[in-house]
Amino acid sequence: MVPVTLTFSEPVVGFDMQDLLIENGTADSMNQLNSTTYLINIIPSEQGDVKIAITPEALQDNAGNTLSDSQETYHFEYDTIPPQIDYDYYPKTLNTVTPVTLNITLTEICILDSSHIKVTSGEVKSIEPSSAGVYHTVTILPSSCGYLTIEITNIMDEAGNIQLQAQTIEILIDCIAYMGDVISRANSNGLSDVNVTVVFPEDDIYPISKTDVNGQYAMHLPAMDEKWYVFKFEKQGYISQTFSNKMTPEEETPFV
Repeated sequence: MVPVTLTFSEPVVGFDMQDLLIENGTADSMNQLNSTTYLINIIPSEQGDVKIAITPEALQDNAGNTLSDSQETYHFEYDTIPPQIDYDYYPKTLNTVTPVTLNITLTEICILDSSHIKVTSGEVKSIEPSSAGVYHTVTILPSSCGYLTIEITNIMDEAGNIQLQAQTIEILIDCIAYMGDVISRANSNGLSDVNVTVVFPEDDIYPISKTDVNGQYAMHLPAMDEKWYVFKFEKQGYISQTFSNKMTPEEETPFV
């Protein structure tokens, strides 16, 4: 049941529920609040637009003037269905700590921001809505190897309906974190944007993230068998260094 208030420009006489023309609903009750205001309870027939008009000859003011023709006096959207979510993400296979793009499709226009997305082992970098308001592109930054968990919750549509159940997404980042001292402790304060290249056997570049104030850094590399690797560390303004070392998962192996 939806309460609707009708207010006229001046007092009217002879107005009751039979004078209402309702599309997609019926009037359940009507109460006169004062000489110009009426409260009408409408029962919509189905989801969608509800329109209320008044029979022209039904209304008269104190001077006997009536409405010139039937006019729509009020309409509203009846919506009690909560929004639903569909999603997709890429890349589908992750063996390094790299950004994840999450595409969210909603069944209707909703506001979606970082308060609706909870990330475990990562963070939301950006949310870009489309002009239509139902498509959103979310960039997630994982923080470690293992499972990246994304929970989408409490999304509300324009009618105030909230999604009934949180949507949880689990993505496996199949890699292992290797620890070590990068280049030298003397340079540790200036190495926040160092890149490491696994020259052999992968020949790929991976970011290094600082983990403590003593110069310890973590490399997130694909889970590989114990073998020899050749590494190259680079940072603008610092020396480049190429050397080989044997990396073992979950061990602190000093690089230099």
